Amino acid sequence: MKAAILEKYQKQSPKLVIQDVNLPNVGPHQVLIKTLVAGVNPLDLLIARGQFKLVIP
Repeated sequence: MKAAILEKYQKQSPKLVIQDVNLPNVGPHQVLIKTLVAGVNPLDLLIARGQFKLVIP
């Protein structure tokens, strides 16, 4: 499966890469959901730029 991974906080251009990762192990009381689309909000951009570190390390 593909995952978007934030490799480095950087104010001007955060290092975000898309790469293949292994499927997670699913326990007996868990489900694995296939996501077809996902959205990004302005808070996600602040986190990627490292401007929200006081709340989210």
